[in-house]
Amino acid sequence: MLEFSVFIVGLLSMLIGVVNVLESDQDIRRFGYRVRSVLQTKESWQFANKVFGVMLVSMGAIALVIGIILNSYIRLLSPFEVVMINVLELVVIVLISMAITEIRVKQLFNKEGKQK
Repeated sequence: MLEFSVFIVGLLSMLIGVVNVLESDQDIRRFGYRVRSVLQTKESWQFANKVFGVMLVSMGAIALVIGIILNSYIRLLSPFEVVMINVLELVVIVLISMAITEIRVKQLFNKEGKQK
């Protein structure tokens, strides 16, 4: 079971990313990328959720590739080290996805949430 745990973060990120993209047209209170800067208007919220979802899918795919590479070395690692790798992957995926989403939102929308 330990061999497959390196795939969990990538698969989970991809699943959440797909849901984020598909749900981006729904009500802004329900689910998604909820940061004050994108909750101003529905347009900024939808855009941010699509970007964030695509980023999660992309980063999840990269995490899966890393998992495939690490899978051959996983037998050499302790369970604690595997958990730490998963936590580190998760933190990196979320931080990079959020940073790129915020950059794209600031490029296209002003502080009031209106398109530039």
